[in-house]
Amino acid sequence: MVSAQELITIRGRVGSVDNERAHYDLMIVNKRTRTGTFGNADGSFVVQALRTDTLMIGSSGYRTAIITMTDSAAKPSYEVYVRLMRVVRQLPELQVINERTLAERSKGDLQVGLP
Repeated sequence: MVSAQELITIRGRVGSVDNERAHYDLMIVNKRTRTGTFGNADGSFVVQALRTDTLMIGSSGYRTAIITMTDSAAKPSYEVYVRLMRVVRQLPELQVINERTLAERSKGDLQVGLP
């Protein structure tokens, strides 16, 4: 039996809901120790942690996934599959206006010079 204070091995693979790309910039961080490691280009990783540790798994453009083994059956190693969800950002509508000359801009919103 593995106690909460013994190191366990966590082998994992990260995919995404959209399966668009490999996670070459995959980062796995142990929240307790504030240390991290990079995953492999194919989305796989291997880390050691305490059963009570929280792992944060992230990749740019995706929401960070959080996992812990506390509620799992006690054993010396685990295999996990984590699916990341893409971060969607809605940008405000863009308005295109005609080009203005410097003279036109200085009359309005652009103040140039010293006080």
